[in-house]
Amino acid sequence: MQHAKNAGVQRLAESIGKRWKSILVISVLGAVVGVAGSTLVPKRWPARVLVQVGQTENGTPLVDPAGLVERIKFPSFATQVITSMGLPGDDEDPRVKLFKKTLWANVPRGGSLIEIHVNGYSPQEAKNNAIAALALIQKDHEALLAPAIDRKQKLLTQYEQQLKEHLDQRSAILSRLQSKSGADNSHGSQDIVFSILIQSDGFETRALTEQIARLRDQLDTTRMFNTKAVAPVYVRDRPDSLSAGACSVFGLLAGLAVSLAWLLIKDASLRMSFYGAVVGRTGRTGRAIG
Repeated sequence: MQHAKNAGVQRLAESIGKRWKSILVISVLGAVVGVAGSTLVPKRWPARVLVQVGQTENGTPLVDPAGLVERIKFPSFATQVITSMGLPGDDEDPRVKLFKKTLWANVPRGGSLIEIHVNGYSPQEAKNNAIAALALIQKDHEALLAPAIDRKQKLLTQYEQQLKEHLDQRSAILSRLQSKSGADNSHGSQDIVFSILIQSDGFETRALTEQIARLRDQLDTTRMFNTKAVAPVYVRDRPDSLSAGACSVFGLLAGLAVSLAWLLIKDASLRMSFYGAVVGRTGRTGRAIG
């Protein structure tokens, strides 16, 4: 059997050697087709943006990050983004098809951030797609955050106004007392009145000041903010597709495979040599064929 296989391999090599021109031509044509295909297939650039979910003043996220990821994956979200970009709603537009096909999101392992992925037919288009997806999220989350910010901002303004009025009133009272005591030369009674006024007034002033400080701390942008990108949108320098060189290699290999298959089908003697080389096929008499 082993001798039959060795003989078959030799005959197969001789058969291929006689037909090397045909094999070479078909292989080269395959490489040319591969290069041509690489230029015809539109290149796609992947974009990524890392997003931090907005939070309230106590550090609670506006929405659950995992829930936001599922929302981004849901088909209606892509449709909303496409509408916001002014693109047609049907899938006939290649930009729309690519957006719906490649839009994705995930929570990186061990983190609380969200990573949004989407492709475009140019680096700028990919970047715009990612920005549009984030903008829609920010718009929705702004609607959740705005009432709390407005409420605290109004309360802060109210306390600041009360403190100003309180301090102005105290200054006016002290000014009148100083004028009156200066005319009466009653410094002893003036000191007593001042002491009582300052002591009773200090409690209200301190309370208002603490309320204002607490509200300003809650409204600080490091504690209460909308969903935002942690870093600028990242777009790869190269498209997410095979280069012309890689396509030519694949085309060459495909052409080689096609040429060999074609010759095996067309040429009976080559086919028998192949069978002998692979399995050492024997005839009915038990002798190796060929």
